[in-house]
Amino acid sequence: MKTLASLALAFSLLFSNSPALSQVLEDDEARPLNVLEIYDGTHFLSMDKAVPKGNILVHFWATWCGPCKEELPHIETFYKELKKKGAADKLVIVSIDTIPFEDVLSFMRKVVSLKDLPTLQTSPIDIPKIFPVRGYPVSFLLDGERHIVAKQDGPINWQDEKVKDLLFTHFKVAK
Repeated sequence: MKTLASLALAFSLLFSNSPALSQVLEDDEARPLNVLEIYDGTHFLSMDKAVPKGNILVHFWATWCGPCKEELPHIETFYKELKKKGAADKLVIVSIDTIPFEDVLSFMRKVVSLKDLPTLQTSPIDIPKIFPVRGYPVSFLLDGERHIVAKQDGPINWQDEKVKDLLFTHFKVAK
């Protein structure tokens, strides 16, 4: 647990210079991910079945969100790095759009020119039941027990080597 606390502190310090406020959350309760329904393009699943066990980052975004649109290409680049390391499943991208899933995928391909970034979809109404959300984009580092280690309101600088190192450490992936 000491490692997670220091990881959370590092996360907080890395983002303290960003316009968004990063928070280290004192979270004694695991997230009940089974409450959140996720659509993967084929099936509706509870989020606990849709995401891998272990340490992950869950990133919520929307097609109507300007900062999300700007951030998505950088997320895709980071996703490709994780994919080369066999750890792409550690980065969980979730659209909170109410439009059809096919329209979300079309937006990603045609508007943002993404080719490889997968996304899941959920209802924005259900997210606050599980995650403390004030706006989008928002990211949560979760440990293997589904506790929130840290939260980032707003975009992340996915190209920053310190951010990448922190995330690789959290995911337990060699750089």
